[in-house]
Amino acid sequence: MRQFFLPEDYSSEKTVKISGNNFHYIKDVLRLASGDNFIGLNKNGVKFKLLILEEKKNCFILKSDEILKISENQSIKINLFQCLPKAKKMDLIGRQATETGISRITPVLSTNTIVKLSDKVATRLGQVE
Repeated sequence: MRQFFLPEDYSSEKTVKISGNNFHYIKDVLRLASGDNFIGLNKNGVKFKLLILEEKKNCFILKSDEILKISENQSIKINLFQCLPKAKKMDLIGRQATETGISRITPVLSTNTIVKLSDKVATRLGQVE
């Protein structure tokens, strides 16, 4: 099940209002609606089971009624080794990987990487002498 990052100021209230880009993401990207459940993560990494109570014009009202405990099989750490993508795609990859439960993302330079690093960055990474 996907995870969603709760707003920075969220502190385990029973209901929370989600608007703006987060509303768009839940509604149009994840395609969730009233009555759907999903997992929310606060800034401290605590997971909450969230229920969409109501959809208004530009926001969702969510109910947080349960703090989820981490079971033994959820404590498995998954590492993603990601070759450097073009442009700003790494931000999107990072967000989606975290939502799916990846615990660590390691950027990788490969022989087929299209991204060109500056000499300064390449030298720091040991690619150029």
